[in-house]
Amino acid sequence: MQRIADWLDEDFEKLKVELRSAEQVYADETGWRTDGKNGYLWAVTDPGHTLYHVDKSRGGKVIEQLLGKAFGGTLVSDFYSAYSRMNCKKQKCLTHLLRELMESAEKSPAFAAGEFFAQSKRLIQQMLRLKDRWEKLGDKRYLRQVSRLETQLEKLASADYEEANARRIARRLRRHQKELTAFLHEKNLDGTNNAAERAIRPAVVARKISGGSRSEKGAQAWATLASLLRTANQQGKNILETIKSMLMSAWATEKPPTLPAGP
Repeated sequence: MQRIADWLDEDFEKLKVELRSAEQVYADETGWRTDGKNGYLWAVTDPGHTLYHVDKSRGGKVIEQLLGKAFGGTLVSDFYSAYSRMNCKKQKCLTHLLRELMESAEKSPAFAAGEFFAQSKRLIQQMLRLKDRWEKLGDKRYLRQVSRLETQLEKLASADYEEANARRIARRLRRHQKELTAFLHEKNLDGTNNAAERAIRPAVVARKISGGSRSEKGAQAWATLASLLRTANQQGKNILETIKSMLMSAWATEKPPTLPAGP
């Protein structure tokens, strides 16, 4: 696996270039142990490509190295502070925000009974539903409703609250106000980070089975091969034939093929 990954390193770098030029990417990270030491697995994806990367760090420098300082697309992520390092357009995941509201309501009856919780939950749901109706409403009506929801968000974020959870989440709304509604202005942009969570799910399964990687070289090999194979799957390629093509080409020429060929 490590030998094949070395042969395919050039293709892995090409995949990174593809994502750096994407209009929008979705990113997430999770724990990954290497040689018994804690580290992190990062996943960056768009509709046609997925890149996995294992690193000791969970800091913002990692996502900056993966996407590059000149990344000009939109980065969709949860609210983890590392993503703030990227100087690009951003969309924060509304599903994560909704989940935090629900979890806070479960822990605090006072928060659950307050107006902030009810209004925030309703506003998030309205934003997600509105995006689905863009084509039906037409641009003019749709943008009027977007403006109305953005005004509601601003009022909700700027009000004063006595309850601690409401104050905390209101600060988050103020800090990320424009990053909560960016998806309403781009037809192909999602308001959730579900794409990255789907991309990272198979890696979580692999981690549960293997416990991680036994060496840094092994972790790098896994990330390279998993990236290329998931990308092939996203593009509708035949995975078995892709693996066979890669192996046969490597054995015959000791040179890897380019990004997975079609079925």
